[in-house]
Amino acid sequence: MPSELRLLYTGVDDRWGFDAGQHLSIIFRRREPKALVLLLALVLACLLPFLNKPVHMDDPLFIWSARQICAHPADFYGGPPINWYGSPMRFSDVPKNPPLASLLSRGSGGDLRMNERALHAAMLLPALLAVWGVYELARRLCSRPAIAVAIAVLSPAFIVSATTLMCDVLMLCLFVWRSSRGLTACEREASEASFYRPS
Repeated sequence: MPSELRLLYTGVDDRWGFDAGQHLSIIFRRREPKALVLLLALVLACLLPFLNKPVHMDDPLFIWSARQICAHPADFYGGPPINWYGSPMRFSDVPKNPPLASLLSRGSGGDLRMNERALHAAMLLPALLAVWGVYELARRLCSRPAIAVAIAVLSPAFIVSATTLMCDVLMLCLFVWRSSRGLTACEREASEASFYRPS
């Protein structure tokens, strides 16, 4: 961690436990916002051509779940049986994921006539948040975070997954942000322990 951040890290938090100086120094450090904005723009440029991409693979499961959420919000995996593996099965037996991606699709679909452009546009949000989260994580763990993020998010696995309606990129987004916040908590705990250690 840079020395200016280490000094701010041991500062006094306000009454909500938010260290404003530390966060503002990260946001307004000169080169970091430019690199992050460029990475976000680059990923956006890679994903925008796929807004009209037809649904495929497991995308229909998320769309059906979104429709079910519209009809019965408390029963997101109810609905009629589906033939996904060659014989009719309860819908709840087929998807093995929490309904967060379907909730995101439901929020973008309006009356859920399933406009592909709107559905894919909604999935841009977790993709861009994942880029930002990977950047935050890389900034803590290496000296060239922009290069690390470019390697991670411009890989075919990320780009292909980010053009679907499935929950892979959303899961990555939540994972990297949780990891970044976990590192923040560990660093804060370590700095507080060293601050209070008797000399």
